[in-house]
Order: sequence, then structure tokens, then C-alpha cells
Amino acid sequence: MRHFIPAFFVLFLLPIIATAQSPLDKVIAIEVVTNADLPSIQLSWPTVDNAQYTLRKRVKGAATWNNLFTNSSNTSYTDNAVSVGVCYEYGLIRSGTTAQANAYQLAGIDLPVVDHRGKLLLIADETLDPLWDKVLRLRDDILGDGWAVELLAVHPDSVTVSTIKTAITASYNAAPDQLKAVLLLGRIPVPYSGNICPDGHGDHCGAWPADAYYGDINGVWTDNLINTTSASRPENHNVPGDGKFDQSSIPSALELQVGRINFTKLNPATFGETGLMPLYERYLDKNHAFRRTFYRPQKRMLVDDNFGYFSGESFASNGWKAGYNLFGANNTAAGDFQLDTDVDPILMGYGCGGGSYQSAGGVGSTTSFAADSIKVVFSMLFGSYHGDWDSNNNFMMGALANKGGILTCSWSGRPNWYYHHLSMGENIGYSARATINNGLSAEYADGGSGSGGIHVALLGDPSLRLLYPSPAGELSISPGCESNLLQWEVSADTALLGYHVYRLQEGPDAVWERLTSSPTTDTSFSDDLPVLSARYMVRAVTLEQSLSGTYYNQSTGAISPVIVRPEPLDITIAATDETGPGAHDGSATATVAGGVAPYELLWSNNQTGDTITGLGPGSYSVVVTDANGCTSNASVTVSTVVGTGEPALPVVVSIFPNPASAGAPAYLKYQTDRAGLEGRLRLYSATGQTLWEIPWHGTEMQGLTPLPVENIPPGVYWVSLFLPEYGRM
Repeated sequence: MRHFIPAFFVLFLLPIIATAQSPLDKVIAIEVVTNADLPSIQLSWPTVDNAQYTLRKRVKGAATWNNLFTNSSNTSYTDNAVSVGVCYEYGLIRSGTTAQANAYQLAGIDLPVVDHRGKLLLIADETLDPLWDKVLRLRDDILGDGWAVELLAVHPDSVTVSTIKTAITASYNAAPDQLKAVLLLGRIPVPYSGNICPDGHGDHCGAWPADAYYGDINGVWTDNLINTTSASRPENHNVPGDGKFDQSSIPSALELQVGRINFTKLNPATFGETGLMPLYERYLDKNHAFRRTFYRPQKRMLVDDNFGYFSGESFASNGWKAGYNLFGANNTAAGDFQLDTDVDPILMGYGCGGGSYQSAGGVGSTTSFAADSIKVVFSMLFGSYHGDWDSNNNFMMGALANKGGILTCSWSGRPNWYYHHLSMGENIGYSARATINNGLSAEYADGGSGSGGIHVALLGDPSLRLLYPSPAGELSISPGCESNLLQWEVSADTALLGYHVYRLQEGPDAVWERLTSSPTTDTSFSDDLPVLSARYMVRAVTLEQSLSGTYYNQSTGAISPVIVRPEPLDITIAATDETGPGAHDGSATATVAGGVAPYELLWSNNQTGDTITGLGPGSYSVVVTDANGCTSNASVTVSTVVGTGEPALPVVVSIFPNPASAGAPAYLKYQTDRAGLEGRLRLYSATGQTLWEIPWHGTEMQGLTPLPVENIPPGVYWVSLFLPEYGRM
């Protein structure tokens, strides 16, 4: 078992020793140029005296790296072994200088849209009931970014760390390839684990908050080894059997991304409130506003560094690296975390300094954050104590509750964090999981002290991404008889390419199905193969040009409520035959299902209603129209009953040709077992009306009798042969 040794960190509150070295010495600015025609990806970086470089590459998500070159003085490389639509990850490691450095970058050319990001399990505190409409809005905003969302509402007094983990594991086991992330909203139990003090302060050595436990499906977590009660906070005490785990490092790689929004231990009075509900409402509102582009933060990173090089740990290099990766050197600058972020909103900010549970020196405090508007979206903070985030009025949790724009926060410095995945459209939970798993995989060089520690956590919504196009406006659905018509208001995005349309059938494992093969520039769409129950979504599409390539980006979706279509009209007709020739006492009854009642029925003989009567032999059809104006039709044949139990007639007849052509002759073809039969032929209309009657002579054993049909109009007719000798037809 790994333990973090407190003696390693005792310099944390000592003054910074002035040296010529800077956190920027551990940062490499990589420039990426893509060429879609070749295709190729070119990487270049500044010249540094005596430096040697190793360049690695892999397809994003692959388990292993391939070296493109090692120990070279090259300052550029053109990769021609690339394909359009594939995302690659590059790692550049510099050695041979006083400050070793590394840089990681995603790159790609015209990466396709991401239709489905996986499933997110949203575990929400039931006591947020006054805000439940906004909890559901958050669910729909996440759903609108291509996630399937499972919402689990729990009462905090009725659940434990164990029952929450059981619920997460059950959701994962039901769909291991689908569940990717967990968002804990409200007073959801906090796991504790380990015997650590990664900030070097022995007065809170022991168990630290460990949301990593919730993200680890297969790891073995024990509670029978650690026995420490020296910390000043009872929460940090850890003894066998107390429900706090022994592990100081994750026992296995996390399968799931985990994020948390929990203001339980904030003092609402610090924020000018009498309760916590307004703080949750504030977070939910600013989350919605960012996703829906109610405001547009500048693509900039601000770094507020109050530690400096710090014997090579260079905590602020986390901020510089993320800024160089995502926004470039020209848009990454030193500044004051509070004073320089209260006017124009920016996407990212980093602040570090000697700290307490409620502050970081030179950066701010929970109290100052509560009073100010810090217009940063993705924050990184670092300093003593407040990495132990489940503490009263905690500085990092206070950042989330700030009335500015902060939506996520990480304790970035021990270990180092990797945010470069955001450059090509990934969500921040992806980066958080990669960071914590780096302690086991060592996929990224210089993970830093505490790499793989159970304390590594993301505060905030893990599904958030860096950039969103402006969404389409209100979506309306007009169900038709054979299709659903979608109409929406235009997106305000100036880089708009068009829209993708999606359909989501109801069900726990349902995923968005894209109905458009390429973005449509129309603001309407007809689903011509609708299902009985579904939601629809429209997402604006842009081609995003990042510093490391291009990818097709999509807005948060405009989502419809569930559209329930009636079952298709279904008609069943039961017929009663005419009891004898010319009786005209047949009938037909239609039974209608599906559609929307009431129904209108119109028969081919112009009768209406469910049942028609007075029918002779013939074919009868009905057209049914429901309350929505949808129609369907069916038909039935009414015959004449022939007596049963009597001797068979000595003649078999048929019509030839049948059907006959208009104006052409037709014949009665007969075959009999004796010659000399006499009878009468009758022609009936489909409604049973006798049109003519002629004598018939069966003078031969077989023959053809001409039928005078040349002058009758096209239609369906009946011919009967009546044999007086037998009294039957």
C-alpha cells in the first residue's frame, strides 16, 4: 500500500525562495498545423539549448504509445500517417536541461460529431425538491449534449456510502459499455479513505474525501488496517471498521468519471443567504447559462501563482500547460484571480498560494469569493488544507457557489492535472479520470506528488465541455398521420453549418438516434417513419477550429417533450352473407381500433356507420377517418348462401375470361355429367341489383355460353345459374 509521507511536504508554508527558475521552465508550447488535403499534422516547438526531445503518438484512448523519435534535437515533426476524422494524442518530453518538461496535445482533422457520449448517472438529493424543475432542466441539458441520463433521487438520511456505491455498481453492471460518468448533486454521502496529508500538514493527516471510490468498480477497498486519530478534524480520523477505507492510492483504475456539487458544509450567511437552496439554484442557473451560451467567455487562461518554482514542483505549471494547450501562449497570462476576472468572463483560471481550509494566499478566500463575481468557468486552485474539500466553508466548494461563473474546480498541483483533452471537444470528466488513473498507468510523464491518490477529485459537473455553439431556438412538433413535422427557431451562431436532428425512444437503455446524415440548413424536418413514443432533439452544428485541429461541434440540444402517437388505425370487418339469391339481406360490420376516436365511416355504397345492411352479393369497402383526420380503409365480400345437405348440382361453371375487358365478350364455361340441362342466367351488380336475365341451354356435356356484357360499365358483377329442375342456383 502506498502512503504519502508528511515530511516530504513540510516546505508548503515556507516563503518562496527567489531563483531564476520558473514554472514556465516546465512548460512546452506546441504549435499544431493540420492539412486536410495531404492529410498531415505538423507539430513544432521552441528551441531550447542542449535540449533533447522524445515525441510519442497514439490514437486517442489507446493503451500504449508509439515513439516517433527519441533523444533528438528536432524542434518540429510532420506526421503524414494520419487520417481525416481520427483523433490522435501526442506527448513531447524534453530532457537535457535544468528543468525537464513535457507537453501533451490532442490533434485531429475534421473529427466527426459525437452523437452519443455514454450514460451519466445523476444522483440527486431529494431535499432539493424546491428546485426540482431546475434539476430536471440540468438533466435535459446533459441529455442535450448526447448523454443518456439516469436520474436517481435519494434522501440523504436514507442512504450511506455503501448504498450509493451499490446503486452505481448496479447501473454499471446493467450496461458496462454505457455508463461513463456519475454526478453527485446535493448532500450525497462522502467516502473517506487513506492515511494521507498531501499538503504536508500533519494536523489533518488521515482519511481524506475519496470520491474516487465511487468511480472504481473493480478495486478492492478495505477497512481493517489504518488506525490514526491524530488529525484535528474528526473526519480525518481513520480506525478499523469505521466505514473509512485504508487505501491511500486507488487500488485499480477508475472505470467512471465522478463529479460532485455539495454545498452542505458552506455557511449560507457567508454568501448573504439564510439557507443553502439559493446556492444550489445559483449553480444550476449558471450551468444552464453556460451550456446555452447566454454569455460567451473569452478563450483565455489566467494564472495567479503565489508559489513559483517551489523546488521544481512548479504547481502553477498546471495552469500554464492547460492555457498553452487550449488557448495558446498569447491568450495565457499571469494575473490576479479575483481582480482580473470580475469584468470580462474567461474560460479558465488557476490560482495557488499558501492556504487554509478557506483560503489560498494571494488568491482569495471563501468570504472574498462570496462577495465577488469571479467570471471564470473552469477553475484550478491549490494550497494547504482546502484540498480536503469536505470541510466547513471550504475554499474550493465556495468557488463553485460563487456568483460569477465557476462550474468546476480541481486541486491542481499535487498531483498535476491534464486538461488537453478539452481542446478537441472532450468533457472535463474525461480529463479528471485520466488524471487520477495516471497514478497507475503513468501514461503522462511527471504526474507529480500524490499522483493516483484517493484525494484527486473533480468538484462540479463532469459532463461540461469547453465550447458550445449557440443552440437552436424553441422546438415544436406537429404529429401528422404518417409523419411528425419538426420546426425550430434559428441558431444565432455565426459559424453555423446547419442542424442535426435526433430521436430518442423511451427506455432505460435508449440512446439518441441521428435522423440526418449531414447537417440540414432548413429549420424544419419531417420524420416519415415515426415511432409511437419518442423525444426529438435538434442541435446546431459548427466546425470548431481549435489550436490543435478541427472538429465538428454541436450545441446543447433543443429537446421536445415526449411525443406519443396513437396506434395506427386498424379495421376489422365481419360480413353476414345474403341468405339466398335476391334476398338482399346481407350485412357488414366494421370494428375500429387505434387512431383517435370518434371515427367516421363511409362505405362504398354510400352508407355510413359501423354496420351496413340490405346487402346483396358483392365487395364492399369502407374508409375510416379519425378525429385527427387520419384515414384507413378495408374491404369485405358478401356472398349468397348456398343450401347445405342437398345433392350436388350436376354442373360446374366459371366465367371466361375473368376479369373481362370492357367491350369484349365473356362466356359462361360449363361442364356437366349429362346433356340437356335447362336453366336461366342472371347478372347482378355488386349491390345485388338484377341487370339482365337470359335462358341457358346445356345441350352438350361441356361448352361456352356467350354473356351479353359488352355494354355494361366496368365494375364487379355476379353471375348466377338457376336450374328449375333442382330449384337451386
